[in-house]
Amino acid sequence: MVGLLLPAASTPVVTSTLGVARRLTVVLAGLAMALAVAGMLPATVLAPLGLALLVGLPHGAVDHLSLMRRVQGVRGLALGTVGYAGAAVGTFLAMGALPLPMWALFLVVSVWHFGAADREYLAMIGPRPSLLFAVAAGALPVGGLMVTDPQLLAPLAAAIHPVVTRLLQPDVVQVVAAGLVGVVLLAAATEVRAGRWAAVGDLAMLTGLVVLVPPLWAFGIYFGLWHSLRHVARMVCSESPWADVAATDGTAAAVRRFGRDAVVPTSIAAIALVALVVSLDGADPAALTAVALKVTAAVTFPHVATVAFMDRVRSRSLA
Repeated sequence: MVGLLLPAASTPVVTSTLGVARRLTVVLAGLAMALAVAGMLPATVLAPLGLALLVGLPHGAVDHLSLMRRVQGVRGLALGTVGYAGAAVGTFLAMGALPLPMWALFLVVSVWHFGAADREYLAMIGPRPSLLFAVAAGALPVGGLMVTDPQLLAPLAAAIHPVVTRLLQPDVVQVVAAGLVGVVLLAAATEVRAGRWAAVGDLAMLTGLVVLVPPLWAFGIYFGLWHSLRHVARMVCSESPWADVAATDGTAAAVRRFGRDAVVPTSIAAIALVALVVSLDGADPAALTAVALKVTAAVTFPHVATVAFMDRVRSRSLA
């Protein structure tokens, strides 16, 4: 699997937009650490999950539009709507039928998805970090969630499916923890030797987020305020029609266009999620969170497949 988006041509608009977005994500991560150290983040399950979903939903809300633009005609319409929804439903059903391998696969896919995104993002504003950086940057939010407080996640895993708790057994957690520490240290050393200081800074901030912030909050902040914001910035700078608007009318106009394109699918997804939660009124927070995670995981697979497809098409066009 390649990175989420190929770098756009380096222009002052692109560099400025991505630079501002990167600084914003770093500041938000730092603010989260400060709030955590001060004990000001509420001890709740639903709040960080809500942050991740409601703020993170728009970043994948235009996948169907990108597919429809890449594949013209009826095929594009079918692929961007029925195909995407069918893939999500199929994934949801597969996770119910084969919970352990599907959730293990979901974690691996998430690691590469997150890490490749940060690698390609930094490549758009400076030197491209190493593949080792991508593994470390993706492993920190996912592995950190598993190793910092596995007992906190155990009820969520059990609510998803009892067999999923095997992923949080002490021997598995120890292997993940050792691997996480090793890959982060190796990646940091690689980036320091190469003088890629933006990559070093990202690894430091992600490590601080994992170490200092409660795990659910750390992941919610990462997904909603780091990964999603950077993805939107990259779409605005490198994917038509938003990049075209940015080039002619400026970044603010491109962001407004992206917002208009994302508002309907985001609203539909949010309403569906709220309706699902209301239908489960009286269920404990772990059960509600488990349902939300299942839905999130189901749409993750077609999202990753969509951006991988866009990469392949763009690679051929640039060849």
